[in-house]
Amino acid sequence: MDAKTLITALAEENQRLREALELLTVRADSLVFAHHHGNGLEGWHKAIDGVDRALTQARVALSSGEVSHD
Repeated sequence: MDAKTLITALAEENQRLREALELLTVRADSLVFAHHHGNGLEGWHKAIDGVDRALTQARVALSSGEVSHD
């Protein structure tokens, strides 16, 4: 592959990556907007909070010796 072809291929890949990043940013912004405006993500948020609480309780139980490490 000559230098010009390589530069062209790298520029095209760079453009594809920029477009993918822009799409991800738009989707993330949409999720944040929906979350802050109560558009159906409350259940998801509660599930994440529940998992976080369960992990915290498990860590406390392990550190206090209530549960074996086996």
